[in-house]
This record gives sequence, C-alpha cells and structure tokens, in this order.
Amino acid sequence: MVPTAFKSNAAEQEGYEFAEEARQAEPLKLNESLIVSHTISSEFARLCRQPIDGIYITSSASNLFEWFGIIFIRRGVFGGGIFRFNLLIPRKYPLTSELPTVKFHIQIFHPHIDKEKKLDLSRYFPEGWKSEKHHLHNVLLVTQRIFFSYDCDPSSCANPEAALLWKEQPDQFKQMAKEAVNLSRSQVYDEPPDDDDNAIRLTPWDTSMHGSVREKMKSFGSRNDSDKRYVALSWIDTDAMTYMNEAIKV
Repeated sequence: MVPTAFKSNAAEQEGYEFAEEARQAEPLKLNESLIVSHTISSEFARLCRQPIDGIYITSSASNLFEWFGIIFIRRGVFGGGIFRFNLLIPRKYPLTSELPTVKFHIQIFHPHIDKEKKLDLSRYFPEGWKSEKHHLHNVLLVTQRIFFSYDCDPSSCANPEAALLWKEQPDQFKQMAKEAVNLSRSQVYDEPPDDDDNAIRLTPWDTSMHGSVREKMKSFGSRNDSDKRYVALSWIDTDAMTYMNEAIKV
C-alpha cells in the first residue's frame, strides 16, 4: 500500500511539471487571414441583426472582400431611386487605416459622389479607418444618409458642381437627381454586371410565382410550429416603394 503522503507529493510534483510546460508553451498566434475572414463574417452577421432601412446586402460568393448592395430611396430629392452599389473591403481589413470603397453602378449627381461613381467616405472618416470604433455597418449608414443631406462647402466636395448647384439652383439639382432616379429604375431588372452567384437580381412581379410567397410573408408570426425551417424572402413594390424582408417558416 502506498502512503497517502507519498500520493500527495507525487500529485503536487506532476501538477508542477504540467504548469511549467504550460508556462513555457508558445502563445497562441492567429493567422492574419483567419482574423480577416472572421472579422468580415462578424460584420455581416451584425448587419443581419441590425438591418439598415432600405438597404439590401449580400456577400460575394467568390470574393471575401466584396459585398453587393442595393438601396431603395422612398422620399426626398432622390425619392424613387433604386441604386445598386458594390462595397469593396480592404485586403488587410480590419488591420489597416485604409477605408472601404462604396461604388455605385450608375453616375449619381450628388455632392459626395465623384465622377468615378465612388462615395467620398473620407469626409465621414477623416482620420482613416479605426477598427476599435468603426464598422462596415457605419459605412452603410453613411451610404443611406447621403441621400437626405446635400449641404456642404463646394470646395471640399467630391463633386463641387453638384454642391454648388444645390446651393444656388436647387430646382436644377432636383432635375439632375430625377434623371439618376429614372435611369436606376429603367435598369432595375437588368442582369447585374458582376458574374457572381450572389449578385442581387430583381425580377418583375409575377402573381403565379410571387403571390403565394407574399402571403406567407404577410402571415409571418401567425404560426407556432417550432419544427418548421426558416427561409429569407423579399418582396418589393417598385411603384409604391414598399418592401418586406422577413424570415418565415415554411
């Protein structure tokens, strides 16, 4: 029989050796690509939990650093507009001060959108990207809000001509905005230029195809079947500028 004291000393010695091995082990190092992938996935999940009114986003099926977006403007100078855009994420995101890029598919006459169709994000993030306080959700909020705010100093705008016109000839500015709105609506059902399975595609209303889906969406929450699976469905009335986007049980 082994004495109890001997058992205790052996256990203590074994524990000490284990602690020494743990202390000497190399600290866990995360691969940079893993950090980037995890961060972008987390950003997309955040957007799903906190959707922005009027904006639909999908992530590219082939490019981790690209999201496809479409924004529906229901009121104001750009009311009725259906504008597609791409959100391009820096390759070293979030370990970089480089800002993401928002690029629209058509030219929009706006003080904060340049001739290359890019939104000037530098005026909203003047110190560059700071991962400790900035999120892609913030970028999309800016994308939404620029369509309701046009006052700015022409000398500091991406499109000085648009800023000056809004200041001195607002009616002419509204006409230019209306032209962009009409162009966006004329192309709403066109095949997107991005050859990607997840690019956002819209189709005309077809009662035989979409009617039953809309009814399911309207009855969302009226059933209690816990064993039903969820699917994401969207319905958009481009004339009334109303839309629904809900997960429903089917």
